[in-house]
Amino acid sequence: MIENDRINRLNITVNIVPLFYSKSILKNVTNYIEPFKFSKTPLGYTKFKTSYNLLLRDPEIEGALSYQNTYQKYGVEFLEKVRLKYFEIQELIEAKYPDVDYVKLDKDLDRGVWN
Repeated sequence: MIENDRINRLNITVNIVPLFYSKSILKNVTNYIEPFKFSKTPLGYTKFKTSYNLLLRDPEIEGALSYQNTYQKYGVEFLEKVRLKYFEIQELIEAKYPDVDYVKLDKDLDRGVWN
């Protein structure tokens, strides 16, 4: 899962972000986000003419986003299979150790066993 996430982030950083930087004006975007707790990010709107319709119709942008979409779907599929395996393993553990109070154990783990 960690490797899948690393590859996904790498693709975004290396391929998608530079593509958007080169083909769009990101200054306008800062007016819609607030990622920082102690400072404001809006830079105002650009004075350059922009056409987001052209950006959305750009074959290179479409290709990059299509690839990312496919990779995300692969990731969701992968995680769903991991989830199903987890439940299978959980059933095997519970069958082998029926005397364990799994509800209490879950609460202890959520709160921190060492607290």
